[in-house]
Amino acid sequence: MGGVTILPVTTPAELDRFIRLPMRLNAGDPNYIAPLVVERREALTPKTNPFFAHAEVQLWLAVRDGRDVGRISAQIDRLMPERSRQGRALRDDRGRGRPRGVRCPLRRR
Repeated sequence: MGGVTILPVTTPAELDRFIRLPMRLNAGDPNYIAPLVVERREALTPKTNPFFAHAEVQLWLAVRDGRDVGRISAQIDRLMPERSRQGRALRDDRGRGRPRGVRCPLRRR
């Protein structure tokens, strides 16, 4: 078994592989419900998702022996520091839970 190669997603064909990979990996799980491919494509395309206007996104495919075996997604939201100052961050600087004194906006009173 060969090593894993990490390839950046740069073409529409690679984006399609990225979107469809969980469907193949979870094909044997009767409880897995695949997302709509068109919805995932819209969510991951800068022309159709306004998140990309203020964020940097990179997707990668993990490939072993010519077969896709995993996927990686990294995002930098340039608006997040501004939101943190407003007390809306859900993680502290060390990646742990909600900072003290910050109320979860989804929690009912």
